[in-house]
Amino acid sequence: MFRKSYAQVFDGDVNWSGLEIPDGRSLRLGRAATYVRNPPYFEGMQLEPSPVEDILGARVLAKLGDSVTTDHISPAGALKKDSPAGHYLMNFGVGGGDADADALRHKAAATAGGRAGGRAGGPESMMRDVHGVDPKDFNSYGSRRGNHEVMVRGTFANIRLRNLLRPGPRARDAALPRGEEMSIYDAALCATRRRAPR
Repeated sequence: MFRKSYAQVFDGDVNWSGLEIPDGRSLRLGRAATYVRNPPYFEGMQLEPSPVEDILGARVLAKLGDSVTTDHISPAGALKKDSPAGHYLMNFGVGGGDADADALRHKAAATAGGRAGGRAGGPESMMRDVHGVDPKDFNSYGSRRGNHEVMVRGTFANIRLRNLLRPGPRARDAALPRGEEMSIYDAALCATRRRAPR
């Protein structure tokens, strides 16, 4: 039985055998890839590091208590469709790319916030025509660790994380000075666009 079951284990099913195999010894990262993407960490990096500068005008986005683990900071579990990472995947390849998807998210959140006393809207209020990844195909943060765009949006996205600055049902969120409530990723993005800290 063992030999029968494993005799063709490396042949795979019709989906595996039907995959196109590119030439060469290196993986070619296509623009349509959602599991593995080429990170921009080293683009424009100089051999000599820039001088250390003071951080001015910094704001606290999250105050965390004891027993915070690496899984709170960088989760490996399920991707939620109402999270920044879920929104990115659902809108992948729509419009002008990643920055365009984030801009849409913030515009919709600001519009919803104006109607709801500063509270950002849910995923439905942020969606447009979806041509990206179906939520049933999200998989997990752990399986998409090769996509830096997913992982940066997943930072502090664990559903069990509690931001002591935001008690209550939105305890994972951060609040900006103008009163908007949003995910820690979105709050960091807004602060960056406002050039705070300098």
